[in-house]
Amino acid sequence: MANDKLGILNSIDVEDWSSMGETIEYIYVGKTQENIDKLLSLGATMKDIEHNTDHEADQIDISPFAFRLVDAEWYSDEGFSLERP
Repeated sequence: MANDKLGILNSIDVEDWSSMGETIEYIYVGKTQENIDKLLSLGATMKDIEHNTDHEADQIDISPFAFRLVDAEWYSDEGFSLERP
């Protein structure tokens, strides 16, 4: 199940991300219906999605979903992983 969720998460195209050291500040994806549907399939609610949406840039910060709902441990340009490198 975790690998299924990780696959869904990694199928979402990341538009921008930032970290400070090992702390993720944000991981932005486009606010499209396809991305919303994928987040809902991971267990996010519309309230969660709206709360994490930057309405000016029309982007969603998916980092809370990745680390809370999928239990990802790491993010890099290669995507999310369940273990730190």
